[in-house]
Amino acid sequence: PAFWGDPELSSPACPVVGVNWYEAEAYCRWLSDVTGSPFCLPTEEEWEKAARGVDGRAYPWGEVFASPNCNTQESHIYTTTPVGLYPHGVSPNGLYDASGNAWEWTGSWYQAYVGSQAQSEDFGERYRVVRGGSWGDRRQLARCADRVRLTPVYFLDLIGFRVLSPGFISES
Repeated sequence: PAFWGDPELSSPACPVVGVNWYEAEAYCRWLSDVTGSPFCLPTEEEWEKAARGVDGRAYPWGEVFASPNCNTQESHIYTTTPVGLYPHGVSPNGLYDASGNAWEWTGSWYQAYVGSQAQSEDFGERYRVVRGGSWGDRRQLARCADRVRLTPVYFLDLIGFRVLSPGFISES
């Protein structure tokens, strides 16, 4: 990762940031090879389901934004925080930091939602989707339904990834 040597951004308790989509995908392939189990980046739909729960809430904890539940600009921390620091922000499916802390690469290309009539010249196999918002974003971007498109080579100190475990894959 680009910030591996930065003591503020390379704490083992914090999310890994500064990786592009290709590096995140390569890590999943490496982890699969080493363990013999399938690991991958979640699809956009898998990520959203895990973050929102079956009731489709706006934020992992409910319908109303609450700054004590996540690391966004409203927290005034301005860097990543250890995973688990916001226990009241956990999703119904047990995801920590699904809102705020670091944007997370998904395995999905930027496309219209299924059933959507939306059209965009950006749809196709040009951009990947990141979800979740980050410490550098306001509350609006931390909504579970919010999505951002980025070129797969893009990396920044507020973009990381989440690995989908074999147990979740078999339950999908």
